[in-house]
Amino acid sequence: MKKLILPCHQLQAFLQELLESTDYLKAVLVTDKDGVILAKATGPDLPDHVLEPAFSATFSVASDQSGKLGFGRNKIIMSTFDEDQVVQFNYTPLILTLLASSKANSGRSSCVGVLIAAGKDLEEPIKIVGESVSKAIQHEHKAKEYV
Repeated sequence: MKKLILPCHQLQAFLQELLESTDYLKAVLVTDKDGVILAKATGPDLPDHVLEPAFSATFSVASDQSGKLGFGRNKIIMSTFDEDQVVQFNYTPLILTLLASSKANSGRSSCVGVLIAAGKDLEEPIKIVGESVSKAIQHEHKAKEYV
């Protein structure tokens, strides 16, 4: 069976489609554990700090710390703030971050469920890209061994 290859530009198109079709969504980011952005779709009202590497890298630290609770490695971390809510997915070696306005939680409706469903829908394409990233990293390490 032939392995599906998903170019980053195709992932970019998925992210952009999700951004445009989800109310209150401000950003969709795919990063590595160090916060390096591999693909993104952002809206006009995005806070600048969201694109900083520390934003996604902090998830890695929080994920590692929560693993010490004895429940195993976490899959999702949700955070709510005055203005925004963040749902981050651990798709090792990549991190998917969805940032939405907290206005989405007005009344009886909550967009956290929508964000979780959207993140799960992106799991397969992100894992395909993640496999490519892992192979590239392994290839780089092997190349350094020969130097």
